[in-house]
Amino acid sequence: MNELLAVGHHKYSTPPPVVVIPPPSLAIAKSKSVRSNASEESRSSSTSSRRTAPPNNQRPTDLKETAEAEELDERDEEDEDEVVPVESESYVNLRKKMVNKHNLKIDNLLQENNKLCREFQRKQSSRRFESMLEQRRRLPAWQEKEKILDLLDQCQVLVVSGMTGCGKTTQIPQFILDASLGGRAKQVANIICTQPRRISAISVAQRVAQERAERLGNSVGYQIRLESVRSSATRLLYCTTGVLLRRLEG
Repeated sequence: MNELLAVGHHKYSTPPPVVVIPPPSLAIAKSKSVRSNASEESRSSSTSSRRTAPPNNQRPTDLKETAEAEELDERDEEDEDEVVPVESESYVNLRKKMVNKHNLKIDNLLQENNKLCREFQRKQSSRRFESMLEQRRRLPAWQEKEKILDLLDQCQVLVVSGMTGCGKTTQIPQFILDASLGGRAKQVANIICTQPRRISAISVAQRVAQERAERLGNSVGYQIRLESVRSSATRLLYCTTGVLLRRLEG
């Protein structure tokens, strides 16, 4: 036992291996060499992919021709790459539906206008209409009927001033409507007359419908807040200012 302990070196007394870390300068040098090799490889690949340069003895005219040919090729490639916009099927169908809906509305409007023109021509021979027409002729506005219609044909804006009860609100809109009903269906006017109060809009509409010998809501109607008496055939509408503003806003 003493002999074994006296021996200084045996297989169980060998020291562990020591790992030596290389200095940082060597690692940096190795990374730089790797990067330089990669850059050289990329340069060599790019130079190989490039076109071969023309020889020094080539003429300048040949160089211009080759440059022009390359430009034409590039333009042709760009034109081929451009995408031509094509309408999708859903958009085409939606457009067709909107056009058909608009045409249907126009057809219905023309049918209503033709019906109103026929009714206006028919009721001119009725006794009730003739009696109301006699009352209308007594108003001061009737004396200016032709003058007002002529000025409306010449001007877009016309200001009419008159005393209360002369027929500004009840007669002038009827002058315009009657003149349009005497012509073609495409020229029938659509008139809106504003009133400051709801009661005045209702009472004036009732009076005008009575003068035209028809029921309220046919060619003459009214519209106020939370109440409306009108139809698709209404061409003279009495309403308040707020209703007109909401119609203009859409």
